[in-house]
Amino acid sequence: MKLLAVLAAALALLAPAVAEGQGVGGTQATYLPQLLAGAELYTELRIKNLSATKRRQVSVGWTSPGGRPMGLWDQDGPTWGFAVNIPPGGVFTEILKSKDGLQVGWARFTQPVSGPEGPETSVSVTFQQVRDGKAVTIADLVPVEAASRTAFYGNAGVGLAVANPHYTATAVEVSCKGTSTTVSLTLPPQGQMARLLGELFPDMKSGDDLIEVVAGSPVAVLPLAMKVDESRLVHYSAVTVVTAK
Repeated sequence: MKLLAVLAAALALLAPAVAEGQGVGGTQATYLPQLLAGAELYTELRIKNLSATKRRQVSVGWTSPGGRPMGLWDQDGPTWGFAVNIPPGGVFTEILKSKDGLQVGWARFTQPVSGPEGPETSVSVTFQQVRDGKAVTIADLVPVEAASRTAFYGNAGVGLAVANPHYTATAVEVSCKGTSTTVSLTLPPQGQMARLLGELFPDMKSGDDLIEVVAGSPVAVLPLAMKVDESRLVHYSAVTVVTAK
């Protein structure tokens, strides 16, 4: 959309020279603002080492919406996070499940960085749902960087997940241009929220509207569009966003 391109150019003027999340020691944090696992739902993580000559380590952790540690299960038993050292060109896959009913939260990926080209590993995430004894992919996602300003177009049926990666509470304002309404939220330390836009803005009209998320400290934002297939299975896809760090 032309308006989104104009907004991207405007937000770019606010971005600092150094990318958010790239820290001392050659690592960069990216985030999955929505993580889920349940009786018939699970999350699959796929981490690839892009280096052809060196091993690379990636750390993964996840947290509940209230900012507390969240226990999930993998093939080896209960887990609250892990670090994996991947050989050159290798791929590591982890499946996260729940034995305590549906659990939701968010995840942090700490990846190695050697230069301006970005992380030396890639991370992809799929949500799977068991249907008739078979696992069906209902979402293909990639982690995002934290940003102070995020904008996108969405309708009342789009879900919005926002994760606060900081150890202090963060104020967040979500604005809908079509209704001239702003909702103010406070995310707890390491906390997360996930809502439908229609819940945040009951007066939204049909069709897409411009949504802006502005935070006091950079937060991870993931808007998800939902579509129901012929078998009444809900599929999710990430909505395109523009950000300023």
